[in-house]
Amino acid sequence: MKILGKEVAGGERFASRRKRAVSAGLALTIAVIASACGSGGSGQPGDGSASGTPVKLTLAMAGVDPLISIAWVGQAYGIFDKNNLDIKIEVDGANVGNALVAGKADIGIVGPSSALNATNQGKPMTVIYNNAGNASAGVMGAAPDVKAVEDCKRVGVLAGGGPAAWAQTYKNLYRAPFRIVPINDQNAVMSALAGGTVDCAVGSVAAFPPLVKAGKAHYLINLISDPNNPTIPQALRELRSQIMEGSLIGLTDHLESRRKDVTAFLAAYNEAVQKFRSTSPEELARKLKATKDWAGFNEAALATLLSTVAPGIAPNNGHISPDSWKPQLAYLKAAGLSFINEDEKLWSYDSRVDMSYYEKAGIKPGN
Repeated sequence: MKILGKEVAGGERFASRRKRAVSAGLALTIAVIASACGSGGSGQPGDGSASGTPVKLTLAMAGVDPLISIAWVGQAYGIFDKNNLDIKIEVDGANVGNALVAGKADIGIVGPSSALNATNQGKPMTVIYNNAGNASAGVMGAAPDVKAVEDCKRVGVLAGGGPAAWAQTYKNLYRAPFRIVPINDQNAVMSALAGGTVDCAVGSVAAFPPLVKAGKAHYLINLISDPNNPTIPQALRELRSQIMEGSLIGLTDHLESRRKDVTAFLAAYNEAVQKFRSTSPEELARKLKATKDWAGFNEAALATLLSTVAPGIAPNNGHISPDSWKPQLAYLKAAGLSFINEDEKLWSYDSRVDMSYYEKAGIKPGN
């Protein structure tokens, strides 16, 4: 689908004071490639399951966000343990791509733009799972006095990835003159909106409820909760179901070198997805809050957020189809990844997506 305009997301960078991104929004980052490829993650290729030694894998996460909570669900319910997997979760904020390239992590849970940006920098990455979608990272909120997208002047976004791409898409479709303001932490994005540093923001569906409840913001665009809103352009409503906003990615060669381990992890990860879907938000919140990374959440509020993000979790059971890839590339190109040439083999579905891990793990498409 054609997206109006070709502008590249820009704006002023709002420097976050936080050293560690603990995100309330989907942190879908475009990696800044700064180092050479290391030997690979937290463990070596091997046959841990055969020897009885747990297979070690490190996950690089953009933040602690209900929309990307599946890995923590896998830990909290012992799903990884029972599958002989020793999974370490690192929260790397805007540096997920760097962590993969440096060999500090095996798999990144982040937007697919990170994989494409790394590939463009000579570090080929592969996408193996659709982790989030349905415009779950494209919610647009505004200060109470801003009544329309066209009225926004400064739009705060988590730097790079999904929210930034959606912000540029809205700028193009609405022909809006606002400036996009990248911020390094999703909590800081919401603080900037509440404090008036920006008058609008784009982020995860999980990021806005506290501000909305407090009367400090309202929704301008919320396609995940209100997909058929007639005031939203039809082109945008159609785009909702086509775009992958969160993904599981890794260095192509590294994933291949640990194919058996990655496949075992993906099977367990999808089991955690099913656990998320079959468990009440209240029970999930209770389990997650008992863990270190989620201890700071209010349990009742977390349950509400988990319910809110559920439609965005692993669309089509994580499967990525060839038909969905061209719209994905067009969306990312219009949103700022101008190096993409849809006709080049480097950016083709066969080159950048590998569903063989998914298939070998025994996962089937469907919700």
